[in-house]
Amino acid sequence: MIVPLRVGIIGSGYISTAYIKAAKNFPDLAVVACADLLRENAEKRGAEFGLRVEGVEEEIMEAIVKGAETGQPVPISSRCERPRALEPLPRFGVLD
Repeated sequence: MIVPLRVGIIGSGYISTAYIKAAKNFPDLAVVACADLLRENAEKRGAEFGLRVEGVEEEIMEAIVKGAETGQPVPISSRCERPRALEPLPRFGVLD
């Protein structure tokens, strides 16, 4: 039996619907949470798909965008005032 990788989607706008639906085609992937700078977007998507809703800090979003633009990973803990920026991973079960 495949134990799926549990992930959260950051960015809960219109296109996230397509990503969440497409993820169901991969038995080794399970979307379990969503987040957005605009919490109401995450709440809407969470209600639609039964996902846990999380907040996301602007500093984390900036680090993600920078990493996507440059293709280089950006350590999130060095971009945030509080080291707790890395705490969501255990809550999503990724490091369990």
